Amino acid sequence: MAYAGMCIAPFGHFWYLGLDVVAARLFAVGSAANVAAKVAADSLVYGPLHVALFFGFMEIAEGNGLSGAAKKLEQDFWPTFAAELGFWPVFQALNFWRVPVEHQLLAVNIACIFDSTFLCWAKHQDQWATVLLEKLKGGTAAQGEEESD
Repeated sequence: MAYAGMCIAPFGHFWYLGLDVVAARLFAVGSAANVAAKVAADSLVYGPLHVALFFGFMEIAEGNGLSGAAKKLEQDFWPTFAAELGFWPVFQALNFWRVPVEHQLLAVNIACIFDSTFLCWAKHQDQWATVLLEKLKGGTAAQGEEESD
């Protein structure tokens, strides 16, 4: 909650208003180009910043310091950002296309309930993407160790 209140809420408020103003200057409001520009900016600017800030803020808040934040970012930033790209661009395309700008942050906040659940889970896993891929392939070294006990 602290992360959302201190980072996401203030930045998100100005981000979505500013994004709409800039995109409206470049492309006709409501056009496919307008929506695509907003989705691209949101995915390539806001998305990685959000993942990095989340991991950094949470590691520091949990007492792991900058070294813990750096380790978590090195270990899990790219897989987490890639997973985020599987959800947010589609959601934001619908959001920017159908939701009035004054309600877009509300729509994002509702989606963030699910995203925050994923981010918290990813935050508390060691190399979550590697573990997940191993499980999808049908096993892990840890499973083999459990069987031999």
